[in-house]
Amino acid sequence: MDAESALRREIAAYNSHDLDRWLACYSDDAVVYDPTSPAPLRGKAARRANEEPFLRAFPDAEVKPLRIVAHGDSVALEAVITGTHQGPLQDGARTIPLTGRRIELRAAAWYRVNDQGLITEERIYADPAHFAAQVGLGR
Repeated sequence: MDAESALRREIAAYNSHDLDRWLACYSDDAVVYDPTSPAPLRGKAARRANEEPFLRAFPDAEVKPLRIVAHGDSVALEAVITGTHQGPLQDGARTIPLTGRRIELRAAAWYRVNDQGLITEERIYADPAHFAAQVGLGR
């Protein structure tokens, strides 16, 4: 599977909100650099622990690709992430109470894909302050 096809499969799995299907798109030793995490997320368990609270709080979350550029084992994504804050969001030691607010976040990411079509590395570029402002924090 080429890198672009692997990414499109990952996006479809994420948008289905089936975490097992989504995590099957990653290698067991995948490393993810996420601006919401102080350290790299290593392995599927860390990836699940980081994403599960977001999907519980935003059950209608959706990644909408704007641009995908692939070359060899690498693929870049520009996307808009949308959703409605419908439940409390655990953010480290604090809980962000539900606000009912709609979010629309622009993000970019770079991925590396292995010969089996699994994501081995992901680097996410997004603005956590923009997210916080959209859910009404920091005002």
